[in-house]
Amino acid sequence: MPSFRIAALSFLLVFAIMVTAGSAGAQAIGAGHHAPELRAKKKCTLKKKAKCKKTTVSKQKIGKQNLSGSNLSGAVITGSTFTGTNLRNVDLSNAKLTNVTFKNVDLGGVKLTGATLVNVRFDHVDASAGSSARACEFISGSGNVDGCELPGFVADGVTIQDTFITNSNFARSSWKNATFDNAMFVNCTLDDAYFDGADFGMRDKIGIAGILSRPQANAQRARFDNSKHLQLFHVNVEKGSFLGATNFKHVDSTLTDARGLQGSRTVTVSRTPGFSLEPITIQINESGYWRIGNLCRYAITCSYEAAVGSPIQIAVRSVIPFSVSGPGLTCTRSVVTKLSLTTCVVNSLPAGSDPLAVTFGPFDPSPPPAPAVVTKTVTVNISPLVPGQTPDVLKIVNLTDNTSTVCNGALTCMHAYPVNSSIQILLGGNVAGGSPIVGTCPGETLLFTSVMSPFEPYACPAFTLTADTTMNADLS
Repeated sequence: MPSFRIAALSFLLVFAIMVTAGSAGAQAIGAGHHAPELRAKKKCTLKKKAKCKKTTVSKQKIGKQNLSGSNLSGAVITGSTFTGTNLRNVDLSNAKLTNVTFKNVDLGGVKLTGATLVNVRFDHVDASAGSSARACEFISGSGNVDGCELPGFVADGVTIQDTFITNSNFARSSWKNATFDNAMFVNCTLDDAYFDGADFGMRDKIGIAGILSRPQANAQRARFDNSKHLQLFHVNVEKGSFLGATNFKHVDSTLTDARGLQGSRTVTVSRTPGFSLEPITIQINESGYWRIGNLCRYAITCSYEAAVGSPIQIAVRSVIPFSVSGPGLTCTRSVVTKLSLTTCVVNSLPAGSDPLAVTFGPFDPSPPPAPAVVTKTVTVNISPLVPGQTPDVLKIVNLTDNTSTVCNGALTCMHAYPVNSSIQILLGGNVAGGSPIVGTCPGETLLFTSVMSPFEPYACPAFTLTADTTMNADLS
């Protein structure tokens, strides 16, 4: 060994002994100075519940290995393949995955929040573990409710590029505010998934697709509120939500009972001026939609962004009765567990830029005024060719309530009926004068002639009354 290396090692050994013993010689070298602690960096071994934060996995083939519960947050994974691997509940938040394939793996409970995926393939993976997180949307949009369960796969804020997910189950997953660039779900199950605020990009291969030769892709009750550039191809999105979605396109997809396609409108319940009491709860929700809406406790105002065209229900629960009123509302009051419950409904939330204003105030025991009945007028005019002759039968029948307006022997018959009534007109000529009635019934284009022998009045086909209607006929 060279002499300078022997000398150096001797010096380090003496220095270490001096520091350890706290000798006067060590203090003379300099108080407060310590030898650096030298430790070999451990290589992280991928295994169950391993703590491998910010680790690097490069060009590995990982098979049927149990890595469940491992912490790989911030990891850099490149050129690797996971086949049959158990990755349940693995934390991959803020990780960067490039040229990675997941095939026949269990991704239930995986956390990919804030991760970046480039050229990643998911094939026949199952990430369906967990709940739909509906319990998390209970009180004023809070996610901290007792019993709240998170979705089984969380990829909120993820950035995905050149990535394809095929034949996989991502039911109840969450992709809120995710960014997709040339990415696609093909023939996947996405029931109850969240894509709120997701941007599906502008390139050619975007969207969520089903393949014609395979079963239709499913995204029932999935939420795409405030998403951008979504394209659906042969997807069943029954009862899905598209509130605030922009640049949305679909081809041969099922959108039965989908909400938000007509836009949204705020429903606001507030206290009338000068009224000092407040209810125990105010709940605003869309009837038939799984979300509970907004439940406000001990509040003087409560608002909810609802889908236009949806049936709305407002429930106000209080110790004493309140009166609740608003445009288009039908309200009923009952007593439930010794509390007053006022329930108001509107069958279809109308469009509008202003909030639908509902107020509550002092109880008024008088019944609410009956809604005004809109009517339209039916008029029948008979023109006789022989002066003095009149029709033997001239009658207007309201089939909806089985009432009649009888004008036999007159040349004009007129009456107002409620809009949407089913109306029928009956006419008979002058038998004594041998004069039938000739005319055209409402909604018809062909002439008719009433029968004279045997005498039978002519019955026009029934029609729905939507506007003022006039019929002209000749007594020939």
